[in-house]
Amino acid sequence: MTAADDAALRSYLERILGWRNPDAIDRALRSIHLGVAHQAALVLRGEGDLVPLAVALHHRRALGMAAPFIMSDPRRGNTPASVRSPANYEHCLAAF
Repeated sequence: MTAADDAALRSYLERILGWRNPDAIDRALRSIHLGVAHQAALVLRGEGDLVPLAVALHHRRALGMAAPFIMSDPRRGNTPASVRSPANYEHCLAAF
């Protein structure tokens, strides 16, 4: 990740987490860097549908559009990727 990428990611996180929350932004940046380096899994937690945020972080801010993004949510069923949502598998093993 270049310095420009890192600055863009920080700016994005500031918009998502709030400009006045520098500790949360630093923790989020560190977590994303660990995930990109395959040293830790990135887990998002919060209210509402976090899939759009996860996709934006994955494709547009961290790994790029070529990296696959697959979900495992039994409520969504087995569905292929579309313009509106990533691929989903009911069972984690199939998604993995």
